[in-house]
Amino acid sequence: MPDGIFANPIAFGTDGYIYRHEYGGTFDGTAMSGFLETAYFDIEDGANLMRLDRYVADFTTRKGSAPFVGTVTLKGKRKMRPHGSETTDTLGTITSSTQKNDFIFKECRQMKLRWEFAGTVSNCDLRWGVMSVSIKKSGSQR
Repeated sequence: MPDGIFANPIAFGTDGYIYRHEYGGTFDGTAMSGFLETAYFDIEDGANLMRLDRYVADFTTRKGSAPFVGTVTLKGKRKMRPHGSETTDTLGTITSSTQKNDFIFKECRQMKLRWEFAGTVSNCDLRWGVMSVSIKKSGSQR
């Protein structure tokens, strides 16, 4: 669909409802809960172990000029093999004053990141910018 047909993105839910995105909070004005999660990723097809040790957030309001109001929880999920068990760690919280999060996320072959907000972001007035992470190759254990 070409740009400009609708003012906001539209989604069709499996529950039979049509959802208009990027249009404030819920209809009663309360803050919404949600999450954004990456897919699993690895370094060199999983031949090397990696670790994550820093995250730099870039959140603003949808208007792009003011910091967002609320708290976002950053979680990391890791596993050693594609069909192995998944371990989840909370890596920190992000607020409007957060410059960076330093932590040690244990070595793994595959990881994914998850950002959660549970009714804490005012009217879901949140825009993701360019995030930065420090991921290092830490060894090989094939």
